[in-house]
Amino acid sequence: MIPIRALVQLLATMGAFEEAIEQALTVNDVQLAKQMANQVQTMLTTTTDHHHQQQHSNQDLAKRLWLKIAKHVIKNIYDTKSDNGDQQQREPGNFDISMATNILNECTLLKIEDILPYFPEYLTIDHFKSAICESLENYNQHIESLRDDMKLATESAQQIREEIA
Repeated sequence: MIPIRALVQLLATMGAFEEAIEQALTVNDVQLAKQMANQVQTMLTTTTDHHHQQQHSNQDLAKRLWLKIAKHVIKNIYDTKSDNGDQQQREPGNFDISMATNILNECTLLKIEDILPYFPEYLTIDHFKSAICESLENYNQHIESLRDDMKLATESAQQIREEIA
């Protein structure tokens, strides 16, 4: 039997990243899965592709890998709570989403809206309040950045028009 770390490394070396992550998660080694996903994400961002379509598919791969990890973490939190048999544990107020939302901090490709569908239905918006607020703040910063870029582009276009005229 091949040790799981060796198997995961071998699969990753062969380019079978999804299988590598699945093998790590099969033995509930979330840290190993995260390590592999980080390696893939780093590799994909440092590789300079001249093809936009290839970059997009590489980003999709990294996002899929992180989503697998997030699903696994959320499922394990839910299964741990529901397998316990203690009805008190299954109450929405006792559901801790911090492990799942920590993944959002570790992976910039995932957003709260990517992982929301995998949480149990009985959770309320209160459980996600801080993550949603953070997501909205990030969107606001991105919008402000785009607004600044548009302003610079408009000013540059105006300057070029004046030089031509």
